[in-house]
Formats: sequence, C-alpha cells, structure tokens
Amino acid sequence: MGTIFITGIGTGVGKTIFSAILLAKFKGKKTFYFKPVETGGQKPMDFLFCSKFADFSEPPIYHFKTPASPHIAAKIENQKINIQKIKEKIKEIERKGFNLVIEGAGGLLVPLRQKPLYTWRDLITELKLPTLVVSASYLGAINHTLLTVEALKKINLVGVVLNFPKPPKTIAEKTNKYTLKKILGEIYLGEIHTILMKRKLNEGKISIQDIKMISNINWSKIEQYYLKNIY
Repeated sequence: MGTIFITGIGTGVGKTIFSAILLAKFKGKKTFYFKPVETGGQKPMDFLFCSKFADFSEPPIYHFKTPASPHIAAKIENQKINIQKIKEKIKEIERKGFNLVIEGAGGLLVPLRQKPLYTWRDLITELKLPTLVVSASYLGAINHTLLTVEALKKINLVGVVLNFPKPPKTIAEKTNKYTLKKILGEIYLGEIHTILMKRKLNEGKISIQDIKMISNINWSKIEQYYLKNIY
C-alpha cells in the first residue's frame, strides 16, 4: 500500500488533472482516488472525472455546491466538517491495501475548520501523508511554489510538478520551469502539458503513450512512495 496526498499552490492549478494522469499511469495496480471534500457544482465533478482513470474510487464525504473554501461552503450549507470522519475513511482505505491518491480542495492551508483552525497541512501532518505539490506556470508561481514547499518543511515531500495549462507566452510562463528546477533541485519532478490532451482527458481515454507525450516526470521518485505494495 502506498499513499500520496496531492496539494497545490492554489485553486485551479491542475491538481485534479495531475491526479488523473497519475492514476492513468498506474492503472491496473489497485489505484484508488479519494477527494474527501469537494466544493462547487451540482455534482462532485473532480470525483466523477478522476474515477474514469482509477481502478477504485469513492465519492467525497462532503460535497458542497458553494464554490468557496470548505469551511465557508459548509457554513453556508448548514453543515459541519467532521475531521475525524475524514481521517477514519483514509485509514480504512489504506488498510485495504490500495495505492491511494488523496486530493485536497484548494491549496495547502485552506481551512477545513476555522475554530480551532484546521487545514489540509494539519491532516497531512497527523496522518504522515507523503505529499506532492502541483504548481502552474504563471506570473507569481515561483513565490507561491516556494511558500508552499516552505510550509511543508516538516512533512514528507515527494516533490513538485509544474503544470502548463496553456501554451506559455509571457516571459514568466516561459522561464518559471528553469528557475524552479534550479532552486528546488531533486524535488522538482518535471512538467505536464495538459493543454495537449484536453479532449482525451475529458473523455477519460488517455493512454500510456499519451502520458509520455504530455508529461516529463520523474515517475521513479513517485513510485517510491506510491507503489509500496508492488515493490
């Protein structure tokens, strides 16, 4: 059994897309997708999307239609997020021997509860979850990425993946890759160019060859954490 928690430097950076690529890469090896909390939309679209690529999956414990931070969405919809319930569900899935991908909602320090404050980082720390950070190439991404990595200093950091959701046009979009690679060193795991396979990803038909085309990732580093029950 192996587990990886997928977090991001913010909202909409490509966590769900990378989760799908990761699940597709290791399809057939007892992969399991779980996003404990999902906000926005009439249906939990991230769960429905990633389920196409996972061997197994389970719906979010909490799905809020309000597109906001989990603690705000829960309050608006008169619900309360039970942290213990989330932790118990993760442990239950792990006990069954799955290779588990857990995706957080929003960025690392998004509150699940405001009083007392409880964020995804608290969950990651308490459950000792190896964590992978998804970044996106835009102006400001260097700062946002380094702040997220700094916040994970005492946590088992798998590495950082840079997403290109669109063809790079600006100087920042074109050079972020080289700056982050130089600063982060071996924890910089590579890039994904999701724009190249948007249609196939949406259809859930991505192949291993497609993955090779849209990604330049150090998969062996990820395998060390994710496929523990295979090796």
